[in-house]
Amino acid sequence: MMKGPRGIEIRRDLQRPSFHDKANGKWTLYVGELTSLEVIEERDHEPSRGNLVGGSGRQPAPSSAVPFSSLKELTLYKLPNLTGWRMRREGVAAKNQQFPLFPLFLSFPCLSKLSIEHCPNLTSMPLFLNLEEDLKLTDVRRELLQQQSMMVKQTIATSLTSSTSISSSFSSSSFPPFSTYSPFSKLKSMHIASIKDLDGIQWQSLRNLRSLVLITISNLVYLPDEIQYATTLQHLKIVNCSNLMTLPEWMGNLMSLQKLEISQCPNLTSLPDEIYHLQKLIISDCPKLLERSHTETGVDWPKIAHISSLHIT
Repeated sequence: MMKGPRGIEIRRDLQRPSFHDKANGKWTLYVGELTSLEVIEERDHEPSRGNLVGGSGRQPAPSSAVPFSSLKELTLYKLPNLTGWRMRREGVAAKNQQFPLFPLFLSFPCLSKLSIEHCPNLTSMPLFLNLEEDLKLTDVRRELLQQQSMMVKQTIATSLTSSTSISSSFSSSSFPPFSTYSPFSKLKSMHIASIKDLDGIQWQSLRNLRSLVLITISNLVYLPDEIQYATTLQHLKIVNCSNLMTLPEWMGNLMSLQKLEISQCPNLTSLPDEIYHLQKLIISDCPKLLERSHTETGVDWPKIAHISSLHIT
């Protein structure tokens, strides 16, 4: 067992954790390749921290009391038996075993980059409230994304019924008002790989997304229509989606989209009609698209002839 900053306890054959202090005072945490690790448990040792979840109307705890208040980057890698990251509250608060959602909500106020790879049993995590730079999810369960959306909805609903104590608890500038909060609304880059489908992602909230990478989404037949609302998207990469049939015509509405990469999609049959804004197109190992994209003779050639950088193999 090892104790890290803010009382986190990582149990069972912990051999490869690492903490690094960045020059700007932020922290990055890596936990990986621990085959027996089942739970990451965060302990709330300070009684005063209970004020963060309301109930008494007392002064909220300072931001320094928020668990992992300076954590900037988090990587969880190859943890096959990890099921969740949770908080244990001690003292008087521990008598209530139904933990409020708010300590989970507060766990990562500064987190900007999150990578979770090859953690197939992980279904619960604290919310990624201020995630801005990058989200990478590989070989995880879709329940993890669904849990994030559910927790936001439940937290907002609870805040409306307990407005006095909860509003004081979230007076810190680190947290936006619940009424304006949308999951991943600040996120710039998303990388999703080796999952069955894209259920659970609130695409309409991705108002600042610049790059989207989709790799080995086994049940993906069509891109979710909600992606069209990610109007800031500049780069879209789709790899090894064997069941993908077509690309939607609404891609022509993504006026910021400059680069499109498509690889190993054998059943993809055609490109959208209006993709005049593209500056770079890469197509590889897509036999049906290759046939349709031949210079001058291909059916789809008029759609892509204007693109300044073409790589079709």
